[in-house]
Amino acid sequence: MINSLLDTVLDRTVVAGYTNVGHRIRSRRWSSSDLPRMDGKVALVTGASSGLGLAVAEGFARLGATVRLLVGSEERGEQARAKIVERSGNGDIRVGLCDLSRLESVRQFAGRFADRVSRLDVLVNSAGVMTDERAVSADGIERTLATNVVGPFLLTDLLFPLLENSAPARIVNVSSGGMYTQKINVDDLQSEHGRFDGPAVYARTKRAQVILTELWAEQLADSGVVVHVMHPGWSDTPGVRSSLPRF
Repeated sequence: MINSLLDTVLDRTVVAGYTNVGHRIRSRRWSSSDLPRMDGKVALVTGASSGLGLAVAEGFARLGATVRLLVGSEERGEQARAKIVERSGNGDIRVGLCDLSRLESVRQFAGRFADRVSRLDVLVNSAGVMTDERAVSADGIERTLATNVVGPFLLTDLLFPLLENSAPARIVNVSSGGMYTQKINVDDLQSEHGRFDGPAVYARTKRAQVILTELWAEQLADSGVVVHVMHPGWSDTPGVRSSLPRF
């Protein structure tokens, strides 16, 4: 109970919980040898060309999984694929192109993916953006919301039949502790009113991911597909370096 209370306090302070202080207090270490093999499993990771997505995809590859990288740039995707193959020794890594901010691109990718693979055991929604200025997608949706919430929601929905047919299967949504700093404003989901604050808008989308995960978990309780939302702590990724350089 004390550990649980400490976790809660550290989480809600945000900064303290996700600095090296929080890491030292809560660090739980395990060996990669403790993780079960994933031979014969298929994992799809979004945002897999760099940062957390790349690390996740490499981790799956080391465990023997068939890994599909969903990326926005073919060049960066192929560079990531080559790195993963070299580091893991697993050659069953392929690249798929998709712009998560464009709904038609998501639909096209999901259709191609479902036609080409017979199963999907793990879907990791890791892709995300944080913008300095407000911009809208081709569909007229604020870009951060489109990329972090709407696109992944549509992708997950379209791939759910494949996940269910592969059950037991797993969906993992990568959120952020920054979500504790913001509430959802259902009257301004598109961030159209007031000054646009990139980190605040990003945090709201991360809270939206947590809310959607809770709803999905309830709806899919008897489907054989489990849904998780997580945050790995502050990580030295290209996104953090460019958007939150003070960290």
